[in-house]
Amino acid sequence: MTKENWTSFEPHLDEMFADPIVTAVMRRDGLTERDLREFLSRVRRFTPLPRHGHGSLPAVASACSF
Repeated sequence: MTKENWTSFEPHLDEMFADPIVTAVMRRDGLTERDLREFLSRVRRFTPLPRHGHGSLPAVASACSF
């Protein structure tokens, strides 16, 4: 994937960590790839899965539904 495609959809972490600008900002902020992967792993464990089907909220609610 090229950087031009980053505006169309979210890149994989490996692609982001391979980007020299991303790694420069991480280095400036004192972060490592391992730090971020561990953080994302912890967050993923506590994030509930989206509900689908009966009782689910719509992803987008129109103004007239309020």
